[in-house]
Amino acid sequence: MKKLLVLAITFCIAQMGLRAQSPQPKTAAPQTQNTEQQKAKKESMDKQIGLTKDQSQKISAYKKEEKSEKAEILNNKNLSQKQKDDALKALKKEYKEKIDGVLTPDQKAKEAELKKNPSPKN
Repeated sequence: MKKLLVLAITFCIAQMGLRAQSPQPKTAAPQTQNTEQQKAKKESMDKQIGLTKDQSQKISAYKKEEKSEKAEILNNKNLSQKQKDDALKALKKEYKEKIDGVLTPDQKAKEAELKKNPSPKN
């Protein structure tokens, strides 16, 4: 009886170990869904603020540049974590000022109001 119990426990432990090592298939769906949600959110925000096509293009270009520079900072092995944090903070401030320069005073006020009181999610 003891041998059977020991054998059963050993078998269960072995099965757990095998399952822990099997690779889990990766799906691209969550990333695609997230990208679609971000795009829909951006379009909604653009409409609510009242951005022109030109303003939207400029802001998109700024955000793309910011993302690229952010990646460079994060991947820089010569910087300490504090230096990276400081650089990222300065980068965020720089691009916030660039984007604010594209917006009219009314659009800035609408943006601030939307960020302060976001609409409920569906």
